[in-house]
Amino acid sequence: MPYSRGAFFDYDSEIKDQQTHLPRMLPGEDLFAESVRKLGVNQDSLVVVYDSNAMFSSCRAWWMFRAMGHQRVAVLDGGLLAWQAAGYELSEEPDDLPAPGNFVAMKNECFVNADDVHKRLHDSATTILDARSKDRFDAACMPGAKNLPYVELLEEGKMKPLDELQDIFSTLVDPGQNLLCSCGSGVTACIIALAADLCGREEVVVYDASWTEWGAEGSGFPIVGSAD
Repeated sequence: MPYSRGAFFDYDSEIKDQQTHLPRMLPGEDLFAESVRKLGVNQDSLVVVYDSNAMFSSCRAWWMFRAMGHQRVAVLDGGLLAWQAAGYELSEEPDDLPAPGNFVAMKNECFVNADDVHKRLHDSATTILDARSKDRFDAACMPGAKNLPYVELLEEGKMKPLDELQDIFSTLVDPGQNLLCSCGSGVTACIIALAADLCGREEVVVYDASWTEWGAEGSGFPIVGSAD
C-alpha cells in the first residue's frame, strides 16, 4: 500500500462553512473536496485521523469524512500518545505538500441542523444523547435528551472494549432506535457517533452546531433546566 505522510486537517479555520458565525460547521461539498485534495486525499485513500493527545477532535474529522461519503476512514485509537507509547517513529520536520488528490465529496445526512433536531424531540423512534459533562447537562439540556459524557466511553485515552460500549448503549438506547448525538459545539458528539458505529448502530446522526446554537440566548429552542 502506498504510504502518504501526515497532513494537518484544519476544521477550525479552513475546512468549515465560511458563511456562518457558528464554529467549525461542516462545509459544502466543493470546499471540503478542494481542501482534502490539497492534503493528497484520493477517492480510494485509506484515511487515518489522530489527535495530538488521545481521543477528541479526531472523531470529528472522521465523522466529517463519513458525512462526505468517504467510508475508508479510521481513527487512531489513543491518538499520538498511544503511538508514542508503542514506540513508533515520529517526524520532527514539517511534511512536504503531497501531490493533489482526486477526492470527490458526496454529502449525506450524517449531520443534522436545529430544525431536524426540533422535529425529532418527541419522536419515540429517536434517542438524543448529549456528550457534555453531567454538570453542564444538568444545568440545561434539550427536552428528552439523555446524558452520556464522552469520557465515559474512554479508558486511558482509548475507546473502551466493545462489550463495555455495547452495555453503555443498551442502557440508553432501545434496539432499533435512531440515535442523535449532541454536545457543546459538534466535536465530542462525534465520539459518541464513533462508539455507536463500533457497536454496529447504523441510524446515527450528529447535531452539527449542537449546544452552541441550541442554547444561545434568543434561539427560541426549548430547554430543560436553567443555565443560572
